[in-house]
Amino acid sequence: MKRFKVEVQGDEDLKDLLQEIADALIPVLADAVLEAAEIIGEEARRLAPVDEGDLRQSIVSEISTSTRTRAVAETGPTVEYGISVEYGTHDTPAQPFLRPAADAKQERAVREIVDTLQRALDQVG
Repeated sequence: MKRFKVEVQGDEDLKDLLQEIADALIPVLADAVLEAAEIIGEEARRLAPVDEGDLRQSIVSEISTSTRTRAVAETGPTVEYGISVEYGTHDTPAQPFLRPAADAKQERAVREIVDTLQRALDQVG
């Protein structure tokens, strides 16, 4: 496991270091979160039931919120009936694909975010 030692002397040094860290992380945060969402999206496409393939093809990942300190990505189908397939209706049993995808790939998705941010931090002086 990699060990880090940070020594800061004085207020300006700390301010400069924190700015360097922010400058390294902010540009990659949204991309890291989107890539993590796409890991889950790939699994959801694999698990989605197929009739004509529209549901599977409609599963997308996109950034819904991105600021300097926060990034949120969403993954799911764009076809209207996607939720009915996931949860079922009074006429049709549920055929879950999105929740099982998230459950199966959650750790890998989090690891993708951590690894991407770590690579960015490794570039800090």
